[in-house]
Amino acid sequence: MERIIDKGIILIGCMAVVLLVPLGVELVLAFLCSLTVSALCETRLPFGLARRLLPFVYLLASLVIPLFALFVPLVAYDCFGERRLPLRLAWAVPLVAAFVRLPLAVSLLLALFSTAACLLAWRTSRTVAASAELRRLHDALREETLRFERENRMLLERQDLEVRLARLGERGRIAREMHDNVGHMLTRSILQVEALQVVHTRDDEVREGLAQLSSSIHQAFETVRESIHNLHDDSFDLHEQLRALAEHFAQAQGDKDAAALDFEAPYSRMTGRPRGPVEIELMDKGGEVSPEIGHCLLAIAREAVANAARHSDARRVQVRLTEHAGFWQLVVHDDGSSNPLDQHGLMPTDTGMGVAAMEQRVRAFDGVFRVSYQGGLRIQAVLPKSQQ
Repeated sequence: MERIIDKGIILIGCMAVVLLVPLGVELVLAFLCSLTVSALCETRLPFGLARRLLPFVYLLASLVIPLFALFVPLVAYDCFGERRLPLRLAWAVPLVAAFVRLPLAVSLLLALFSTAACLLAWRTSRTVAASAELRRLHDALREETLRFERENRMLLERQDLEVRLARLGERGRIAREMHDNVGHMLTRSILQVEALQVVHTRDDEVREGLAQLSSSIHQAFETVRESIHNLHDDSFDLHEQLRALAEHFAQAQGDKDAAALDFEAPYSRMTGRPRGPVEIELMDKGGEVSPEIGHCLLAIAREAVANAARHSDARRVQVRLTEHAGFWQLVVHDDGSSNPLDQHGLMPTDTGMGVAAMEQRVRAFDGVFRVSYQGGLRIQAVLPKSQQ
């Protein structure tokens, strides 16, 4: 838009110079040709080289037809966009010739307007370049802002996950401490009271007091045991554990020396080809899961992900947990290129005990366990909610 405004200003100056010469056919032809050349230089048509040559063709015509020089300032604006200095100043040649063939006042005005056109072209090019740089910096700043917001959100989510896992771990620790200490002390107290009841079987008053004491200790023991079970159940959250699995897996992939999860293997044991890190994708859609089923599903997910990392050339593993009306469904699907199943669609018996152990866990809950190959090994475990 800036270039159009500049050319409009230059055209007005050229028309002012035209008033100093007689009107004729050559003058109208010069006006139309200069206007056409200037308009074509603003287009984005495919013939780029031809479009760049048009101003110089007009300048050559100005050497032949003197009145064409009256609109040289309009063409000089386009010539100034060339990189080489001789091409930028090519408009001066027909103006030198104009000093001989046109009135002196007209020639001086044309030289003045041509110089002004070059200055306008220089100013506009600097303005356009500055605007483009400003847009680039704005886009870069926006991208950095979005990246920082995304990383900050991920850090907050990871922090919440760590806090949640720490809280669950603390509950589990308290439950273990209560079981190991308080539970054992109450059990020993019960045994001691029962022993005293045997010793004082003939003393009715003492025996009655010991019976009440034994009843109180048994009640306390049951209360403590119920609290321990509640704390232990609350200390397990399948959804948090799956997210922790994904986080731990990513950390193990990024750290060659990580030994907590032995997922990093320089070569696939099945294909023998070099391999890179495996990316795990978690799709968790469901509500609360009972601890028994949750432990089973978590063990299956860990084993399936570990098998994909160790024994295939998979680069991506998808873990999908879905809650249905009557059952839970866990699907672990990798993109490995090798099919480990035999011709009957079964896992060979010499592949280890991992798959067999997963199937045994599912069968213990009257669930369904399936292994198939669909663009990668797909392990599916379905556990009924009636087992919760």
